Amino acid sequence: MKKLSGSEDSLRDMLSMLDSSTEIAETTETDGANPVVSESSPTSTTEMAQSYSSPTLMNLPPQLKPKEDFTCMFCPAAMWLVKGDAVACFCRMMRKEIFTSAEEDSVPVLLCDGPYLAEEEAR
Repeated sequence: MKKLSGSEDSLRDMLSMLDSSTEIAETTETDGANPVVSESSPTSTTEMAQSYSSPTLMNLPPQLKPKEDFTCMFCPAAMWLVKGDAVACFCRMMRKEIFTSAEEDSVPVLLCDGPYLAEEEAR
């Protein structure tokens, strides 16, 4: 087994905290009620979902919507568009296409600083 350096240990600890706060939020969720969010995180993906929703995604027919939620769906820096039969997401912060439903192996962004930075810029 590989010995982790100090920075790798620190990263592993931070990821572990994120995992546990996500599990807490998921297990305390009730019918129609807002999930409880750990006080240690200033903004959660759930809070972002409540504060921003893409008008393009909201108007898509169900068969075109991404199968699972991911960070870009709640980010004000994400620009969603429909190209033919495909849905694509362009990130204005990274200046590149981040997601397209046309690529079967397209991996969505699960964690990103973009939503937090966009929120800070808006203040």
